[in-house]
This record gives sequence, structure tokens and C-alpha cells, in this order.
Amino acid sequence: MGKRITVISIFLCCLMQYSVAQNLYRLERLNSFSTRTHWELAPVTYADGLVFLSNRPTNSFVDYGDSENREFSNMYYVAREGDGWGAPEIFSESFMSNYHDGPATFAQDGSIICLARAYLVETDDGGRLTNPNSGLYFASKVGEEWTDLESYEHNDPAYAFYTPHLADQGQTLYFSANLEDTRGGFDIYVSRMVQGRWTEPENLGDNINTSEDDLYPFLHPTGRMYFSSKGHDAFGGSDIFYSNFVEGKWTPAEKMETPINSGSDDYALILSEDFSNGYFTSKRVGGSPDIYSFKSTFPSFQFPRPIQKNRFCFRLRENSLDTIDYNTFAYEWVINDTLKLYGHDIKFCFPGPGEYELSFNVTNKVTDTIMYDVASLVLNLEFIQQPVISAPDTVYQNQLVLLSAEESYVPDFEIEGYYWDFGFGDKKEGIEVEHYFTEPGTHRVILGLVERVRRRFEPEKKAVYKEIVVLPEPE
Repeated sequence: MGKRITVISIFLCCLMQYSVAQNLYRLERLNSFSTRTHWELAPVTYADGLVFLSNRPTNSFVDYGDSENREFSNMYYVAREGDGWGAPEIFSESFMSNYHDGPATFAQDGSIICLARAYLVETDDGGRLTNPNSGLYFASKVGEEWTDLESYEHNDPAYAFYTPHLADQGQTLYFSANLEDTRGGFDIYVSRMVQGRWTEPENLGDNINTSEDDLYPFLHPTGRMYFSSKGHDAFGGSDIFYSNFVEGKWTPAEKMETPINSGSDDYALILSEDFSNGYFTSKRVGGSPDIYSFKSTFPSFQFPRPIQKNRFCFRLRENSLDTIDYNTFAYEWVINDTLKLYGHDIKFCFPGPGEYELSFNVTNKVTDTIMYDVASLVLNLEFIQQPVISAPDTVYQNQLVLLSAEESYVPDFEIEGYYWDFGFGDKKEGIEVEHYFTEPGTHRVILGLVERVRRRFEPEKKAVYKEIVVLPEPE
């Protein structure tokens, strides 16, 4: 009974997390081609659509299946058609084998493909056997055709090489493998093309790799690494994490929030350059891998302004007098009939916004007479109407920082929501938020306010930014 209560408690925790972050992304299972009866997983962008894996039946008359009698996976291509998707088709018959093929990755211009596939072992009688492991293979596109596959020079049938990702126009290769120096299971490695040869695979280290399986690396154009792991603080199988490369090393992995991660396996994320949309794989419905798209519902704030400083300090000087003679006359400014400031030309800082009545009096020292209200005025001081970010100017790397929008002053603006953009796709919602800055340097934080929708008008937005200096973490 205790075990059941624990499971229910964890599930409720997951639901509470979802309720906090669910409005930052809108998810859609791509059910026009992602089925409930077969695998669809590991999407990558190619041309005007997606290449993905599926174990749906092909037109082949030969029935091949794995040890669980499931169809082997093949690579499919599906094109965008307006706001929807076309019918999936085999990506290229030249990449089909009688075993699992894929997942794949492409250089940014689509001219190079790298895919994982089972090793084929020649037998003495001329036959072929499949090796339970997989290697990585390359091909180049010439016109409309792909060249023959070439083996990655560090393939080794004793190990499995899997989930490749090409970066830097095909000159850098990230992948997962179960090599000798893994922390356990699959680790993520990098190999670089140098003078026509691939360098030895280099393990990305403990901040990314764990004693569990770490798979599906994806290097965003900003340099952030997204990947999937059953380690770190994964909840419910595989979760999607990210890490930044700072001063020659990867920062500790951070988990993406719900609804990207769920209580089921979530993996193989790819993300647009502006962080506004992407795709990933999840088993959250029915236990079969499906492809999901996601789009940010986070409002866009163009041209945010720096926060203006409220200025309540003024110079009080009366210019209408013919002469200024401190030997004969005494001068005073009186504020709200209570505070007296002696002098003709003074500087004064008012305590804050409000209505202030000012009068200027002159006393003749010789005749001991006072000329009241030689000059007078009413001064209405207000805060500048703007969002306001209350946060330290300087913090340390990996320090938990509280940021508040409570001092925002927008009296004629009915606020619907407070939105924070920390860059690198890190966004939060709320009048108060907490954030870790994982990289040293100067970080621009944007706070945007959205007005509550009135009738049919487009809601108004206001946005400011504050630059926060992040110092290296003290040793």
C-alpha cells in the first residue's frame, strides 16, 4: 500500500509541475503520420520536412523482425503541406537494409548524411550475419543521388555507435556509444574532421554523461547541447536536458521543464534557432514512441528599452529677482508649509512620488520684513510608467537569484501576465521568478508585460531590460 501511495504522490507532483509551465509551450502529437500502432521517433529537419524512424510495414514482400517480432525500423520522409503534413514515404531505398536503419543526421545544407545501422558480418560461405551492435555511416548527395555509404573510421563491431548529430556544416560529429570509457550504458562523444580525418572520439565528461544511458545529442546554433538521459534527475525514464559549453567545459546538466518532459520517456529533441519551435519523441500516450511538435506561446517583445531611473532630485532656483544680496536678504524655500530650505539656489531630493507645494520667501534683514510667496508652484511627481526589474546588478555564476517585477508602475495598464526572457530559450512567467545564471559575463534580462485583452483589440505590450553581471563562481 505504501508503494502505491508513493507512485500517486509522484504523479501529483508531476501534474503540479505541468500546471506551472504548461502555458510556455503548445504541444501537438503529429497524428497525421505518427501512429499509435507503430514507432515514430527521432525526427530531424531535412528540405521542407522531417526525416524520422518508423517500424511501420514497407512494401517489401520479405518479413523481417527483431527479437520481439517487431518490424525493423526504416527512415521515412514527410513533407510539409501548408499547415499540415503529407504522406510519409521511404526516405531513400539506398539506405534500406534488412535490419534497423537510423537514426540519421544531416549537415546544415543537407549535403551530407550520417546514419546508424547494424554492422554486417561476412561469413566464410559468403553469407552475412547481423551484429547486434550498430556503426555510423556517411554518404554525400550528388545532384539528386546519394553516394555509397562509407564507414566512420572509428567504428568497432565490439561497440555500438548510435544517435549521431552533425554540426559545423558536417565537420563536427556528436554521437552516443558504449565504448570502454563510458560512465555506464551509452555516453555522448564528439569527433572532429581535421585534415580529412576524424579525430578519436572524446567523451563529453561527467556533467553530461552518467551511469545511465545518455543519448540523442543536439547542438543548438547558440552552442547549447540538448540531449536525453536516464540519469541526472530524470523522472520517469528518459528526460531531456541541456548544457552550455563555458570556458572549455560543459556546465552541469539542467532539465527542461514540463510539458517537454513528462512522466514517460522523452528524447530526441531538435529546436529552431530562435527557440520558438521544435520536435521531440515521447511515449507519454500509449507507451509507443510518437513525434510531437511544440511551439512557444511566450509573447514576443521587440525593442525592449533599458529601465529608466526615477529622478526626484531637482535644482530649486528663483530667477525673477533683480539682485541677490545675502547681506541684506535671507532666502528660503518652503515645501508643503513645513520643510524650510535656506538659500536661493539649492539642490533637493524629494522622498518619492506625490504632490508638493513649493513657495519661495524673501526676508529683509534690515527692516525685518518678509515677502511671502515671491514665487510658488505645485510639483506633481510620479514614478516613470514602465515595467521594473528588481534584481542585483552583480551575481555569481550558479547563484540562485530572485527577480521581481513588483515595482513595475503601469497605472493605466491592466496586466495579464509577467514574462521573463533570460536568453538561450530560458523563459519564465510570474511576478517573481528565480533563476540560475550558469555562464559568467553580462546577461541581458528582458521583462515583458502583456495587457489583459479588451474587446477585440490586440493586447498592448511593454518591455524593459536589465543587464546583470555574472562573476565566475567563487572557489
